Amino acid sequence: INVPLTDTFTVEYRVASLSGDGGLQLEWYGGLGGVLGTIDSLPVTGGWQNWETVSHEVELPNGVYTVVVKATAAGWNLNWLKISRNS
Repeated sequence: INVPLTDTFTVEYRVASLSGDGGLQLEWYGGLGGVLGTIDSLPVTGGWQNWETVSHEVELPNGVYTVVVKATAAGWNLNWLKISRNS
């Protein structure tokens, strides 16, 4: 990602989960500072292709970075993620 200004950003994930048992973390790639944000419990969407959007906020410094989405618990699909500047 290219972060033009240090700011607060909303990270949205489009997820599907039959049982809602899953969780995720957004992390810096390569251990550059650890976890940026966590969603401990994803919603029950009722099917593997029934999508809902969940989100959290993160503080990002300016620069160019690679981030990863880590599954902290199985049982869900990821369709896309979107990072938007709040300001």
